Amino acid sequence: MDNTPPVVSGLAAEPAGATESVRVRFDAADPGSAIGRAQYSLDAGEWTLVLPVGELSDAPQEHFDWALAGLDPGEHTLAVRVYDEYENVSSAKVVFTIAPGPAGKSH
Repeated sequence: MDNTPPVVSGLAAEPAGATESVRVRFDAADPGSAIGRAQYSLDAGEWTLVLPVGELSDAPQEHFDWALAGLDPGEHTLAVRVYDEYENVSSAKVVFTIAPGPAGKSH
C-alpha cells in the first residue's frame, strides 16, 4: 500500500489575453500509485473536480490544462488538491491578477 502523497508541480494560472479568463496548468505524479482525482478551488470557494488532459485519471502521472472564464478584475487565489488511488492528498496554490478591462466596463 502506498502512503506517499502525489506531487503537484508546475502550477500556473496565466491570464488569457484581454478577456476575464485564465489558463490553468499543472502536473501531478505519484511513483507508488495512480492519480485518482484532482480538484480546484477559486478564492476559497467550492472544490470542483477537474479532469486531466486525457479525461481519465488512471496513470501515475497526469497533466491538467483548462480555462476559467468570467473572472472579475483583481487578485485571485487558485488552490488545487490531488489524490492518489489510496486517498493520499497533496495541494498547491497560485495567486494571479486579472487586469481591469477598458474604462467604463462594469460587472
